[in-house]
Amino acid sequence: MFPLFYDRSRPNCSILLIYIGLLILPVFAYAQGSVCFDPSGENGAEPFCSSTGIVFPNCHNGDASCTTSAEVGPDYGCLGSQPFPAWYFLQIEESGDLEFNIVQTSNEDGTGSQLDVDFICYGPFNDPTTPCASDLTSANTVDCSFSASFNEIMNINNAQEGEYYLVLITNFSQSQGFISFQQINGNGATDCSILEATLGPNQNICGNGPIELDGETEEAIRYEWSIFNETTGNFEVIAGETTSILSVDVTGRYQLLVEDASGNIETDEVLITFNTPPVVDQQPNNLTLCEEAGGTAVFDFSQNTQRILGPQDQTEYSVTYYVSQADAESDLNAIAEQFASGPTNIFARITNNNLPSCFEITSFILEVNPAPNLSFSEFGYTICEPLDNTPDQAFITVDEVAVSLLSPTGEPVDLLANDEPLQLSNFDVRYYSSVQDAVQDVNPFVNGDTVIDGQSIFIRVENSNTSCFNIDDIAEVIINVAQIPEANPNIENFVACATDISEPSRSVFNLRDKDFEVLGINDPTANSIAYYRTIEDYTNDLNLSEEELVAFRNTTNPQQIFAAVIDDQNGCGKSNVVSFELQVNELPTLTDNESFSGEQVVCVNPDGSVQQPLQIGEDLGALDGNIYLYDWTPDNTDQNNDGLEDAIFQIQSLPESQEFSLVITRLGSNGEPDCTNAINPFTSEEYAITLRPSAAPLRVGYVIEESSFSSSFTITAQPEFQVGELQDYEYAINNGSFQDSPTFTDLPAGDYVITVRNRNGCQPLVESELIQTLGYPKYFTPNGDNIHDTWSLINAEDQSTALIYIFDRNGKLLKQIFPGGSGWNGTFNGKLMPSGEYWFSVEFNEPADPNNHRKVFKGSFSLIR
Repeated sequence: MFPLFYDRSRPNCSILLIYIGLLILPVFAYAQGSVCFDPSGENGAEPFCSSTGIVFPNCHNGDASCTTSAEVGPDYGCLGSQPFPAWYFLQIEESGDLEFNIVQTSNEDGTGSQLDVDFICYGPFNDPTTPCASDLTSANTVDCSFSASFNEIMNINNAQEGEYYLVLITNFSQSQGFISFQQINGNGATDCSILEATLGPNQNICGNGPIELDGETEEAIRYEWSIFNETTGNFEVIAGETTSILSVDVTGRYQLLVEDASGNIETDEVLITFNTPPVVDQQPNNLTLCEEAGGTAVFDFSQNTQRILGPQDQTEYSVTYYVSQADAESDLNAIAEQFASGPTNIFARITNNNLPSCFEITSFILEVNPAPNLSFSEFGYTICEPLDNTPDQAFITVDEVAVSLLSPTGEPVDLLANDEPLQLSNFDVRYYSSVQDAVQDVNPFVNGDTVIDGQSIFIRVENSNTSCFNIDDIAEVIINVAQIPEANPNIENFVACATDISEPSRSVFNLRDKDFEVLGINDPTANSIAYYRTIEDYTNDLNLSEEELVAFRNTTNPQQIFAAVIDDQNGCGKSNVVSFELQVNELPTLTDNESFSGEQVVCVNPDGSVQQPLQIGEDLGALDGNIYLYDWTPDNTDQNNDGLEDAIFQIQSLPESQEFSLVITRLGSNGEPDCTNAINPFTSEEYAITLRPSAAPLRVGYVIEESSFSSSFTITAQPEFQVGELQDYEYAINNGSFQDSPTFTDLPAGDYVITVRNRNGCQPLVESELIQTLGYPKYFTPNGDNIHDTWSLINAEDQSTALIYIFDRNGKLLKQIFPGGSGWNGTFNGKLMPSGEYWFSVEFNEPADPNNHRKVFKGSFSLIR
């Protein structure tokens, strides 16, 4: 015999659940454990899987084969009795909260008579059998209900993966019917692998299939296949698939349902994953580099990696390289993407990372080519001499040499030969004082190095991609020094304040204000000044236009600006480049701008005095050593008597909400105001903050909505306060958790105290007076164990005039009891009264009635022996 489980998606509403049960016929599992653990395996707790719902016929007083009461030993918690036990166990697969619904009715589809059902849940445990029954204690009780309802809700909170839980469901009605047990809510899930499996382990497939699933099961007379729908969260039946074999070619969770001749049903599921075989998106390129030592070169395979992968996800597929076909096929001796080699073949393997046996192989060729070709082995180059330099000496600008070379006969010429396939932009060109330095690439000339007239320097032309250079043809350049103007190198930085708080590092500069400094000793009638954004602009003669330089907005802070003196009379062009920085001083702002905005709640006493010392603002001068002026609204004090408002505003009293605003001025080194600011950069609005006072309530009143002896009560707290707002408070009842709402619902009869606290931390906490509600217990068990041995009203001690009478079901008066007395012990004329339902009548003064009118209430309770 094996259980069947049925997957159901349901709304989070117990009333709707009942109607859904009427519309969707459940599938039944004709098995239930009558004891927690049975070594023979026949009557022990049955496995339960929450991915499906279970419905089973109950045990009842009309079935002589049923066990009438649960075994002795466990602590059954709230269960006063345990008639007709049904034991189940479950294991957690996904951690989280789980909510279950237990319903008992006379009909299998959830209709018919509503039959009282109860339960208790124990856990967590490491296995489903060892805890029976010594560990079924009150300490291990997770949830329990003995209510007179046909519909119970069971919760397991914060369940962890791998834990086991034991559940006992009892038929308190003892009548024949059906019990439905299923998960209805929560982000946790139970493990269905505790059920007998027939489909085997999950499978990873390379390719698109198809493959066959074989669910052949002994004694099975019916097969039904389903696939899991990730959108609906349900398994959906695959039409027409009614044999034990299913051919699949789509990734998914497949479920098989089998049924034997007795109507017993079992399900199993398996995950089939089809892994897409990798493909070579584009054939890799053959790679060519210029030769290095020994006729080899260092190759970079990364571009081929991208070509091979193409649009395929790099987290799912990877490319590795090998020097032989055999190594690639066996995935041995992989080489790095940076690989030193002569001409050879390289083999690339693209692999599905989820399934290493899923791969494809391709190959490409490595080629080694010679170094670059130069047009001449000797060149000429003319450079202008600075105005105040030693005669026949100059400063070299290395970026200009390669594009200004002359042939040995004095004509402009290109550095590269006509048969060189690459452009000059493909090479790095550097200059050295000797051939040896050029070959070894040491001590290259840099911008500003000194050269003299007639000096020879030597050129190294290096391929930017391969680092190959003209090792066998280091060309010579003979320097010719001419005269150029010299700009003043000592230029002070240009400092200004920010023009806007939204751009604290930007300002507007008139660069013409620096003309006199840049010109230096040069004749202003024969020379002009040009300004450049970058050194590259200087090199390429891309100077700022007149419109740009007279209203220049910096883009970085600081920003370097380059300048040169332009020779307007002779042919020596522009001077050496000089530079200075544009520096923007930020407008003064607080370091903690975020807190000086919006509204801040301040805890105060009833008289408006603050409960904790409070100050706003900052002393910026103490942080950076500058001098600042602070203009507060309202005016701040001048405690140091310097005639200025203090930087920090001390708040001693706050009887009502008030806004505080601030303007900050920084003084320059000359003592004069430098930059003034009133804008908060965090909000882009004026520096302003509103302080709102809040306080604890003066006292707490309350209102009870229902009259006495209601099935439950609703109590609403009514805090009284002078300062603050109602939303400042949160509420707790009988030391429970605090909540936003002042209303507490579904409270049983009893004693209550409501605590109110200020959510902003304002002290003190305030409690209501003791709140008492009248009620009565629904049952008592006069068995001499001192637990529920007598029956009386709840909180009737103060009703000294109350009259309480107890009757049997025929209306016979059995006992009159009095408030505050010992109650009824379940006897009449010294004889024990039988288990059953009894009635009572009470005449009392209604506490919730301001006029304290006399009322009569009648109800019933159960005597359980």
